[in-house]
Amino acid sequence: MEKASLAQTVLQNAGIQSHLTLVRETSDDASGSERTSVNVMVPIGLTLHASSILERDLFNEEHETEWQTQLNVYSDKDLLALDPDIFCAGPLDRAARMKKVYAEEMAKRKLRVRGV
Repeated sequence: MEKASLAQTVLQNAGIQSHLTLVRETSDDASGSERTSVNVMVPIGLTLHASSILERDLFNEEHETEWQTQLNVYSDKDLLALDPDIFCAGPLDRAARMKKVYAEEMAKRKLRVRGV
């Protein structure tokens, strides 16, 4: 619940309306245990913006901390062997593809493309 409330605050600071919903799930096994989770809901037209803002303002900081912890245990030799062009290739490729798909959809609809 705390993480969902923080996410809601981040979105609110970005001007995106959201609300929290509780979801109760019962396990399929014999125990019948119940689990409750909290979903952060935003208007459908803002889901991509909301996801990106949460990545930037909430999750990327966590990833940065994880990377610092991981790199801290690398030897000098292992650290020197790393190539940022390789270990950043996945996220950079995903961003390029997202921009390309957006531009293609805008062109298909004959809408003016924002600078991407």
